Amino acid sequence: MSNIDRIRKFLEENKIQLDANYLKFLEYIGQDDSLILKNEDEYSHIYPEYLPNWSESWYFNFIDEKSGVDWVSRISYNPYEKGSNVLSVLFIDNKPRVYVNRLKIEEMPKNKWDLDKKVKYELVAPHTEWKLKFEDKLFDLEITWKNRFKPFSYLEGLDIVEYLKEYLDLIGKASQQHYEQAGVVSGTLKFKKTGEIRKINCFGHRDHSWGVREWKVVDKWNWIAVQFDDKTINVAKVCIGDKILVSGFISDEYGNNRVTEAEIETEFVEFEDKFGQKNTRPQKSIFKITDEKGIHYHIESERRTSIDLPVPVPSKVKTVISEQIHQFSLEKSKGNGISEYLYKL
Repeated sequence: MSNIDRIRKFLEENKIQLDANYLKFLEYIGQDDSLILKNEDEYSHIYPEYLPNWSESWYFNFIDEKSGVDWVSRISYNPYEKGSNVLSVLFIDNKPRVYVNRLKIEEMPKNKWDLDKKVKYELVAPHTEWKLKFEDKLFDLEITWKNRFKPFSYLEGLDIVEYLKEYLDLIGKASQQHYEQAGVVSGTLKFKKTGEIRKINCFGHRDHSWGVREWKVVDKWNWIAVQFDDKTINVAKVCIGDKILVSGFISDEYGNNRVTEAEIETEFVEFEDKFGQKNTRPQKSIFKITDEKGIHYHIESERRTSIDLPVPVPSKVKTVISEQIHQFSLEKSKGNGISEYLYKL
């Protein structure tokens, strides 16, 4: 029996009636080969025009403590709203330089990431190599991103009907196909005024997602992508109402293991922003993680630098994404990476 027939049978047996648009979406993601990661998944996906909360995004980061240069970048398309959001956060000696651009688009660009003059992505080989560039009046960043481990696709290997039993109520709110991958980054950052050049050689991370994401229904999340010398550890804990989603993976030279459990304890601290107002933000976290093999990991992290970015959603409650660069410890191993928090004020 095909996945689509199994989905229909599950809905019928449980007397569940879905909005016609979301039934179409279920059939879209439930095709027998749609959950298997392919080379063509690196590119843009067909946009279901009946879904208002559809988006597709590509994200990259690298952290180079030796050079004092870190970078976070994201390009997303929201074709229903005919918009594209471009983000670059360049940290130089822990000081962030933020660039944001919101572009109007007539249609979903097919396999193009160069609509913005300052931020450009170029896919060289699927799941293997990208070239990335950011340039403004002061800096010229050019890097090559190469795969370190195999990509991990979150829905691949899951039973679609078992997934629906757990998360059916989120289909119209937060249902995305999504994969992530650890990488190795090399390149240069040039200071245009002084001619100084800093060489980039470090680990990095990326992800690509497409599907439904309604920002205003997400109450909070904590996502980490941690690079150690021999492995990368990735965990996400998302809270939507009374529903808690835990996901993640551990990658090494032998492959990927899915994270099955994650407990997160976070310490917030008070700080004064540039306007003299007092706010709080996450500062430290402890992660107690279990993977599908039953292996336990105890990770501690502490913020080195960060930038708080407001999410432009129509709501009286302010939603903030705190993009933080953390130093991590796992037993005797030291690593670094991103700890990203979404919370509401």
